[in-house]
This record gives sequence, structure tokens and C-alpha cells, in this order.
Amino acid sequence: GSGPTGNGPLVICVIGDDPFDRQLDQALEGQSVNGHRIAARRLTRLEAGSGCHIAYLAGSSSQSVAAALAAAGRGTLTVTDEARGSDRGAIHFTLFQTRVRFHVDTGQASRRGLTISSRLLSLALSVRES
Repeated sequence: GSGPTGNGPLVICVIGDDPFDRQLDQALEGQSVNGHRIAARRLTRLEAGSGCHIAYLAGSSSQSVAAALAAAGRGTLTVTDEARGSDRGAIHFTLFQTRVRFHVDTGQASRRGLTISSRLLSLALSVRES
């Protein structure tokens, strides 16, 4: 199964060059999902045993976005954005008419053992089944 177990936190990882500075920590402070606190971690590389439930793939000289996508284990929701190039995670953020919107790749999500809710799919700019 995916997601945190027991009382463990939901772990959001930033892989590579962190574009968020302290904003991510401030946004997550005191937040929880289904009784699990949310923890942010910063890693230079993503590996299958990294313990990330959600991984934002920023890319760096240590590991490209493509390499991080290949290394992501089951149960890890991969997130990318248009500033990071053509490699896309299961969720890919983009600027559309001055607003941040997103694309969903259901094929990539299902290969990691994840299901994207129909409500989230209905909000996506596009849904790809790669």
C-alpha cells in the first residue's frame, strides 16, 4: 500500500535544487492528512528506499529529473513542473493563462501502485495514460 503507516508522517521530498526555500516548511507547519503530520525532506537524489510519499523532482547536477523518475519506488507520487523540462511526473504543474494548473499521467501513477481520484482528474488540464 501507499501512504504513511501507523502514526508515521506523510513525507514530501524535494529532490535536487530546492526552489521553495523555507516556504514549503511554513506551508506545512501544523498541517496533517488523515491524522498524519506532514514532513518535508530535502534530498540530493531519489532512491527506491528514500521513504518519500510525494516527491517533487527539481533536478540537479547530482540527479536529473529523468533519473529521479526512473528511481522512484512504488507508492511514490512524482511531481514535476514545466520549468524542469520535458520529463513529467504523475502530476505535472504548468502555467496556463497566468494560473498554475496541472496535467496527470495515470499510467505513471498506476505503475507506482497509485490511483488518482476522479475528482482530481476532472480538474486536470489533460489526462495522459502513458
